[in-house]
Amino acid sequence: MQLVILGYHRSGTSAATQHLARAGLFVGDDLLGANASNPHGHFEDRAVVAIHEAIFHENGQHWLSPNPLVPIISPMVRAKAVDYVATRSAWHDVWGFKDPRACLFVDFWRTVLPKPRFLICLRHYRACIDSVVRRALVAVRSTALQADAQDQMRLSVDHDAIARSWVCHMMPLLSLMRRHPELVHTVDVSNLDGSIAGDLNRRFGLPLADIPLSDTFDPELYHSSADAHVILSRETEALAERVWLALLETRARAVKLDVAA
Repeated sequence: MQLVILGYHRSGTSAATQHLARAGLFVGDDLLGANASNPHGHFEDRAVVAIHEAIFHENGQHWLSPNPLVPIISPMVRAKAVDYVATRSAWHDVWGFKDPRACLFVDFWRTVLPKPRFLICLRHYRACIDSVVRRALVAVRSTALQADAQDQMRLSVDHDAIARSWVCHMMPLLSLMRRHPELVHTVDVSNLDGSIAGDLNRRFGLPLADIPLSDTFDPELYHSSADAHVILSRETEALAERVWLALLETRARAVKLDVAA
């Protein structure tokens, strides 16, 4: 079984993956390191990131794309993904990976992974925007390259662009939740308790240690008073709010079905 940890940038996916790795989930042996905005590490397998970046490059896109992305996957990239999955599966019966970019390529991974399951981390779009802005400002102060600093500064003031990117990342997840609820477990990172690992064990039969979230996860990091700092156009706000409410409604419906079962 393969577990894909999904969520927009700054949605708690790194913290969730750290928790699962501590519980025994193999998430890679060549992970992106820590930095100022992610002091505990990103927990992203470099091989997966490289696959996603290759797809972006071949389609002339990037992670902040404000429009829905229907990527063309070249045979070369697909072959790399197939080889990656085969190598991981040869060594691990249960393994996973995390990368926010994977939100845009859910359908692709469903065709490549033999037995996928998905953990979706939900965080309100305003909190995500606020956190992305703060990350950009940290990058402005820390980068030595003027062009990179200018890009990060432009990002930090374009809240609408981040919101539209959030929508583009979350729409494929909403579709996945609606079409394949049996494959998905969803958490709200601003309201967590217990153990994500334990919940996944019960939901999907994973063999992880049922460790408490408090061992690795500080929920206070994911509370936000972003309303005062995030400025969106009326149109973008309405769109993001519709998607957010649809995500919550779909999650609530799935929870009711699980309880009934």
